[in-house]
Amino acid sequence: MSRLTYATPLLAGALLMTACPDDAPPIDTEASSTGNDESTTGVGPTTTPPTSTTIDPDSSSGDPTTGGPMCEPECAPGECCQGGFCFDAPQPSCNPGCEDTEVCQCPEGSDPCSCIAECVSCGTPAADYVSCLDMPCPDGEACILDDPMDPTFGVCAPQGCGEDACACPLPPGGTALNACADFTGDDGGGSCYLDCSDGTCPDGMICRTLSGNSACVWPGEGLESDCCFSNGTPGCDDMACQDTVCAADPFCCSTEWDQICADQVPDACPGLCPEPPEPGYGNCGLANIDCAMVETCIDDGMMMMDPTWAVCTQGGCTDAGDCGSLVPPTGDAPVACADPSGMGGPNTCYLDCSGGQTCPDGMSCIASSWCAWPQGLTTFSDDFQTGDLSAGWTLNNVDGLAPDPNVDFVNDAWVVADVFAAGEFEAISTSWYAPAGMSDDWLISPQIMLGANTRLYWTSQTIDPGFPDTLEVRISIAGTMIADFEANPPLLVADPELDVPVNHFVDLAPAGYMNQPVHIAFRNLTFDGFLLTVDDVVVVDLP
Repeated sequence: MSRLTYATPLLAGALLMTACPDDAPPIDTEASSTGNDESTTGVGPTTTPPTSTTIDPDSSSGDPTTGGPMCEPECAPGECCQGGFCFDAPQPSCNPGCEDTEVCQCPEGSDPCSCIAECVSCGTPAADYVSCLDMPCPDGEACILDDPMDPTFGVCAPQGCGEDACACPLPPGGTALNACADFTGDDGGGSCYLDCSDGTCPDGMICRTLSGNSACVWPGEGLESDCCFSNGTPGCDDMACQDTVCAADPFCCSTEWDQICADQVPDACPGLCPEPPEPGYGNCGLANIDCAMVETCIDDGMMMMDPTWAVCTQGGCTDAGDCGSLVPPTGDAPVACADPSGMGGPNTCYLDCSGGQTCPDGMSCIASSWCAWPQGLTTFSDDFQTGDLSAGWTLNNVDGLAPDPNVDFVNDAWVVADVFAAGEFEAISTSWYAPAGMSDDWLISPQIMLGANTRLYWTSQTIDPGFPDTLEVRISIAGTMIADFEANPPLLVADPELDVPVNHFVDLAPAGYMNQPVHIAFRNLTFDGFLLTVDDVVVVDLP
């Protein structure tokens, strides 16, 4: 904001002056007709004399604002007296000029003829510019996303600003300016956003390019700073890191933030970019669990159509130090680097059980050498990618409560939808009711025949850690009535379930369930939570 005094211009020439009435003395018509004795009037023959009398500027009768001659009678509202003449009050002037989202104006209540003008931010009352990644936008706002099919960031944009930034809400924090532009996905009437091209975003928001504009947006799950990769534009979204890197390599800010710039970030800006995940030795077999980014899936399927074991592993190591220190929370098998098969294959990271060490829960010691996940015959699986419950599930909405309007797409005990990632369907239940209440919603599998050593896998997640949901998993050896399930203890209770996808499994034989038909039920039992998901349900008979 600039604060400067402007000077009211003293206009010269009779065409620019507005004379105060009744001040003009009689005109000497004789002198004006001869045009020869200019000393009698002091003006040329075609000039009308001034219409005010000469007043001593130092006398007490001068204009108290300017110190110059007063105007008689006083000037009308909106006019200023200057040199004894009345002029329209000039527009306030700020030098240098104001930003697009500022206006130059006199302080409220000040004299427009002598005020100190200042640049004042313009806009409607501050708003949060909320995220639309998980929830719908408020009325009158549009959800602006980087990719409507697979969004990684977005923001709710108030609509109808036309081209007027001052019609947009002020930011709740940061130094980004409220602005107005057209975006892909808006209603065409102009969208309000926070312009971060020369400013910082409010806490929690990041600066990204949307429809050619630098806008503050809300990041999706796991979205990293664009300082961490080649982003194709000058600079990146973390100003402190950008300044550090560009001080050593100006090209990164003047021309393009390329991969050479991104490669400097881990040393220049420690902790900004996520470290590559260490190997987790997860199950990548028939349980539909993907390996981490640095891992690949190995199994004995090269030799057999149906693998008997599988494990996620990191290849290319030279010693165990290349494998990191992360191991599963149970078992005592140490990390090793070699060819565990002993068949001359490439080195890979694995958990070594050759000395009789214990493998993590659920894993087996293969060939008395390495820990892996045993595979077997899949007797039931559903990843809900059909978009419905066609695999034979039944529902029981015991609570019968009405979902809050924000989650009214959950119009039954459980629904199958892809609201969190386009094309990635999962079963979803809600415990957010209007009014608040206790959910009791059941998702019940068709009948499944167990073998002598059957394992149940699934993935589940609560969506909002501030309003977590509780998941119960139960089993029935009779029918699908609630009493049939409650006759047996729960197989698992996640109270609360975590807010990241968790890969669960339960061995059913140790719990006393083998060689018999059963039903499996997933139950949302939560008071005033939010949303709970279940996905990738697999039942496997292990060898």
